[in-house]
Amino acid sequence: MQEQALIEQKEMIELKIDRINHLKKLKKSDEIEAAILEQMVKIENKNIIENIQNIINTDEIDFNDHFNKIFLMRNDNKASKLLMIKFIEYLNEVYEGYFNKKTLLELSKKYLETDAQNYFNKYGDGFNIYLSKLLIEIAEENYD
Repeated sequence: MQEQALIEQKEMIELKIDRINHLKKLKKSDEIEAAILEQMVKIENKNIIENIQNIINTDEIDFNDHFNKIFLMRNDNKASKLLMIKFIEYLNEVYEGYFNKKTLLELSKKYLETDAQNYFNKYGDGFNIYLSKLLIEIAEENYD
């Protein structure tokens, strides 16, 4: 009985890894999002995987568009914070409420890593740091 449960658990983990690897290959411009999802999202619900695949396949979420809007408003912290809050709320709908204070603070740390810095450099030097600080502010002000 225990052996069968372990075999099923192993198969589910392998399936999750295969699906995450598939997501990473779908859109080259969204590699950072796929990497963040792979590291952060503990996918326990098949619907989340399917939602993410559908979003990427239909190009429903344009991360670049959202980040570009925030970049353009970066001199007005209040406006850029509002844009980020709305984006997080939207992502919470899609990812079934995944983002909370803890996950936003974890994400803010990821934005300081080299991969994120390289990705966000297209918006200008230090934009990843700005986003990290913005996420910390939002997490502290809006989530318990």
